[in-house]
Amino acid sequence: MSAEKTNVASRRSRSIGSARGAKRGGVVNTGLVALHEVVDALIKENKQLKKQVERLTSQAAGAATSASDRALRNLQVRISKAISTPATPGRIVKGGRVIIRRRPSDPATLERRRAALAKAREVLRLKREAAKSGQ
Repeated sequence: MSAEKTNVASRRSRSIGSARGAKRGGVVNTGLVALHEVVDALIKENKQLKKQVERLTSQAAGAATSASDRALRNLQVRISKAISTPATPGRIVKGGRVIIRRRPSDPATLERRRAALAKAREVLRLKREAAKSGQ
């Protein structure tokens, strides 16, 4: 009989304990369910953000690639133009434009230009000397 009493007592304690645990578990289970839903939402959002980051990085890489392709094509065109055109004296290429220098045919004009250039050089020399002596 004592064995039966201990079995009954142990069943009661288990049933009481399990009832208490079920009540607590119900509260805990509700909290766990809510937490589980929040975690699921965060995982879903994380996946979306990863896809967005991947898409944006691929677009940025594509844009960088197209910009570099454009730059390379531009260089190729410039190099091919430079190679194909013969170098002639009196021609200057600035910004893709060819500027042709012409020498003045009038000797009087040439003398006036040379005199103006000599005068400008002299003025510049005097300014430099004044600046040196002023230090």
